[in-house]
Amino acid sequence: MNLRKLALWLLIVGVITLVVGGVVGIATFDVKEFRDQVRVDIIGGDVDEGGCYISAGYSWCEAKQKCLRTWEEECE
Repeated sequence: MNLRKLALWLLIVGVITLVVGGVVGIATFDVKEFRDQVRVDIIGGDVDEGGCYISAGYSWCEAKQKCLRTWEEECE
């Protein structure tokens, strides 16, 4: 086998490996877990009893059953 054929086969095997690796990576990627981890890393992991991010200014509103910032939306 000459050098050109060997280089071509190595290129083909390399491309196939990258494609298969990309497909496996995409298939096993958990977007929700990644998003939650980014939120913890960026804004901090401190949460209140409702699961609201305290360091981002959120607090749990029992009346509306959601996290909100009281200066943006009233809890009534």
